[in-house]
Amino acid sequence: MVEHLLSHAGLTAGRYAIEPDWRSLHEVLTEAARMMKAIAKKSGISLSAPMEPSLEINVDHHGFFHVLINLLANAVEFTPQGGQVALAAKVIGAELEVTIVDTGNGIQADMVDHVAGLFVQARRSG
Repeated sequence: MVEHLLSHAGLTAGRYAIEPDWRSLHEVLTEAARMMKAIAKKSGISLSAPMEPSLEINVDHHGFFHVLINLLANAVEFTPQGGQVALAAKVIGAELEVTIVDTGNGIQADMVDHVAGLFVQARRSG
């Protein structure tokens, strides 16, 4: 938590140094899925990550990986037991689209405009 807050503080103050490097997209996504699968399994949730053949991407690994883990953790946290979470990626033209889809209840309508806000978290519905 402290590392997250320090990273966030550095980013908002313009002190976070983005360090892009060429990485295998397949390896980065597979590593993130592997880290979250045990947590998902313990919660009775299926996590799938079908991947296309590897693609090299120029990305700040630390930042990209942090975002992936955060999104996967949220998907697992808000998906009920017996649910599913799927991580996928595809190239569309010159852009990369990474999607995380889950069978949770979704974001409450009154929270949609705030979902990317600082320190905002919706309450678990249901």
